[in-house]
Amino acid sequence: MADIIREMPRDVNLCSASTYDQIVAHVAETQHGPKLAELHQLRQGIGFAKQSMEAGEEDVRGEIGIFHVRDWEELTANVKPAAPVPWLKRFPGFDRLKVLDVDRASGRISTRDASDEEIASGREFASLTEFHQANGKAAA
Repeated sequence: MADIIREMPRDVNLCSASTYDQIVAHVAETQHGPKLAELHQLRQGIGFAKQSMEAGEEDVRGEIGIFHVRDWEELTANVKPAAPVPWLKRFPGFDRLKVLDVDRASGRISTRDASDEEIASGREFASLTEFHQANGKAAA
């Protein structure tokens, strides 16, 4: 029964949105429990890493006497990473992360499987602008 409800679009079935979400979550947990637990741990680790980076950045700002985040962002706006930061994305139906390759000349974006190195050094960006900012490039 849960599979039938899950396969129906949310706005067509006759259960409430919260019940639908619970059913979908239960089916996912039943089918992919260990992988979802691993994903939760990875997301938690990413959150801790992000907090550590922000704390380190705050320490550096304090040591050099820049106390406002906006001033720091202006000062570091054109800082480029030592190596390009790959744009990672997980697509439904694919087991591996993909790399989004951006061709600046044409504006086209292509995908391919991410290597272990790219997975380690890349990140998932919310937008093309965010990707360009992380790679020290002006938005196209």
